[in-house]
Amino acid sequence: MRQNRALYNKTLKETAEINFDNKQLTFPGLYDFIPVYHIELVCDRQVKFENRRSIHNSDDVVALLKDELLSSDREKLFSLLLNTKNMVIGIEVVSIGSLNSSVAHPRETLKSAVLASASAIILAHCHPSGDPAPSREDREMTERMSKACEILGIKLLDHIIIAEYGNYSFRNSGMLT
Repeated sequence: MRQNRALYNKTLKETAEINFDNKQLTFPGLYDFIPVYHIELVCDRQVKFENRRSIHNSDDVVALLKDELLSSDREKLFSLLLNTKNMVIGIEVVSIGSLNSSVAHPRETLKSAVLASASAIILAHCHPSGDPAPSREDREMTERMSKACEILGIKLLDHIIIAEYGNYSFRNSGMLT
């Protein structure tokens, strides 16, 4: 222990000093250390899903998420995490946006899929306006996500827009193959 302390004292560089309200605060060795992290998935809550069946089509996704998404006054983006049998192993709320937009970057969207060892994902979001037609931003985001998923070896099976006046599936529309 004494050797470690001596080594610590020898490796300290300059002491960082910060002036705050005419008081000088010092932080010895502020730049000497790199944080070491651990990452874990945490279950926030559970959604009832009959028999944890496999997802076969966009109707299965709509049945699972419709109540959650249509009750929202803002756009929400969900990611369904699937195993190799297309069974849902998790659901993540990726983004909660505004009335007509939601920001989603592949880095954040795929983080939970990687941590959960998901084989595939399905994206779903709502349009509070009631119109299920995809916007230019929806199409661009789907294209970016498709490329990112391909690089990571995670299949993007579909991106579904759920709205009061109908639903839109990028896969069923041929925009996602």
